[in-house]
Amino acid sequence: MARRSLIPPVSRPGGAKRRILPLTVALLLGVAAGRVSGAVQAAEQPYAALDVFARVLTQITDAYVEPISQRDLVYHALDGMDNALDAHSRFLDPEALRRLREESDGQFVGIGAQMRQEACGLGVTAVLANGPAERAGIAAGDCIVRVDGAPLADLPLDAALATVRGQEGAAVTLDVSRNGVTHPIAVLRSRLVEASVTSASFAPGWAYLRIRQFRQGTAADLAAQVSALGASTPIRGAVLDLRDNPGGRLDEAIATVDLFLRDGRIVSTRGRSAEPDEIHDATESRGDWDWPVVVLIDGQSASAAEIVAGALQDRARARLVGEPSYGKGSVQSVFEYEDGSALKLTIARYHLPSGRPIEDHRGLVPDVRAPAPSAPGAAQLLREQLSTASGLAAAERDELLALADRIPAEPQRQPIDFTGTLEARLSRDPALALGWKLLHE
Repeated sequence: MARRSLIPPVSRPGGAKRRILPLTVALLLGVAAGRVSGAVQAAEQPYAALDVFARVLTQITDAYVEPISQRDLVYHALDGMDNALDAHSRFLDPEALRRLREESDGQFVGIGAQMRQEACGLGVTAVLANGPAERAGIAAGDCIVRVDGAPLADLPLDAALATVRGQEGAAVTLDVSRNGVTHPIAVLRSRLVEASVTSASFAPGWAYLRIRQFRQGTAADLAAQVSALGASTPIRGAVLDLRDNPGGRLDEAIATVDLFLRDGRIVSTRGRSAEPDEIHDATESRGDWDWPVVVLIDGQSASAAEIVAGALQDRARARLVGEPSYGKGSVQSVFEYEDGSALKLTIARYHLPSGRPIEDHRGLVPDVRAPAPSAPGAAQLLREQLSTASGLAAAERDELLALADRIPAEPQRQPIDFTGTLEARLSRDPALALGWKLLHE
């Protein structure tokens, strides 16, 4: 199919001079001409601003000291355009689009670790059971400082993650920091399939359900695991763990909520119009669950996870336990282009059953607060070291301790350890323990 360019032809040098006379006449017509709105002018010539872009692109291509691909220039320009949009809208080159699809499908090539951006590089929040990272000795709480000798500290998150991922079967050397000691670890990248749902039983009839991310088939997988858990003893209640869940597919989030509700509103989306663009209601089914549920959330619960938690909270179907969620209530649509690139664009916002939106960076407030696991911050560690350090005079120690007291105390949030038996986890996970307790009230 032929493509139509949206960039107008570059004007010849004399074109600008020929426009001077009409422009001067228009200015002399007085106030009436000056009242023509910029919006109307933009509507009449929607791509007029691209004239400058086309001129700059041509100038760089023709005159820059070294040859450079027009495609690279355009891609970099589109990356810069993201700065005018919200944090969730961005241009995706073909490789970024491929990674987005992999995350949605739950199949990807990598080391089998969930990571987030930290000052040191990439902090490991969880490792996939029996995956390459776990087999190499990498654990939650570690920080990947360098990849094949290249530091990660100053890279954007997407770029840092891309260096860890790579071709299936290719080896990579990671410099991993643990407790202040950094050592190299060789890992073989593999194709991985990560289950979006895991489950266990606190006791017969009492279920623990965790959704890592909302992917294709998540709701069906959740229903199947609940059915298996309740095969011998009917389910009497469950803790639904949505902590560290970044979101995912809207349709799977809606289908998940529908398992807990017989009717009524789940979520609606609203774009530029004040009226809802889409409305999603629950449908009655023989398999709908009516047993009590407690939902665990934290500051990493976002998007689709917030829709599930917020809908169940608004409909008084569940109590939320934990920390306030991330706050991502925007709807993205992916527009794909013929060169394999795409635009992920915010087109609407989610509204929960009560009509309240999920505001950016102002997430859901839990009904019952429960602290996340944390470790002493730098100030506390420094005070502990000074208190026991040898070779310091009392006056010097007191002076250094006084300076340490001026450092804000900032306990470091620890990754949630989802491994081990539920019995062992209850002793080290305050939110899980509280959720289990509330389930019986």
